[in-house]
Amino acid sequence: MEESETKAEQLIEHHLLIEFIFKNKKFLYKRHKFPIQNSPFIWGFRIKNISTLPFPGGTLSNSKIISPSGSTYVSNKTFALQALNPNEHVEVWFGEIILHMEGEIGLECSIDGKAADQNIKIFQILQNSGEIEKCDLGINRWVQVDYIQRQMELLQANTNLLILFLTGLIFYEAVFGIKKTLLFVLSLLGDLSLKCSNIVSNIQ
Repeated sequence: MEESETKAEQLIEHHLLIEFIFKNKKFLYKRHKFPIQNSPFIWGFRIKNISTLPFPGGTLSNSKIISPSGSTYVSNKTFALQALNPNEHVEVWFGEIILHMEGEIGLECSIDGKAADQNIKIFQILQNSGEIEKCDLGINRWVQVDYIQRQMELLQANTNLLILFLTGLIFYEAVFGIKKTLLFVLSLLGDLSLKCSNIVSNIQ
């Protein structure tokens, strides 16, 4: 008993915060806040040292994306993590994928330290509150819930915006007339160009 307590005291404790990161590849979805179903994106993790001690490095492995229905995407890649000073982070990227799953997803990975005396505690950011919370799901194991945007929902939203725009355009044309509006705009641009030319001439 005393020997196990002594070993626990000798372990060096490190706190790592892991976040899911991604980049949508299609131009229309570049700024979207979630990956899009059936659309290519690259994905990875951001690992940050949130303890007061330097993290000497380790290995990231067992990375997965899991849907509630049970379908799983598994990456066989293993990454050697560099040493991190307090508040320093590193990003690891797994490459481009296309997922057919939608809605809430689970993300998993494991981090092992370089040395046996490393006690790594992994933290996550809660999606609803943004608070940082320790993962209590096994030694060196990280799990977090995120979201894949359903493609049909996004297409429907874009269609609704287009219909709204066309409806407004038809209404505007009926009330004011597109031809008159364009002629008015061109007239204003012509007047502005003439005034700029006069200003340049006066300066010269």
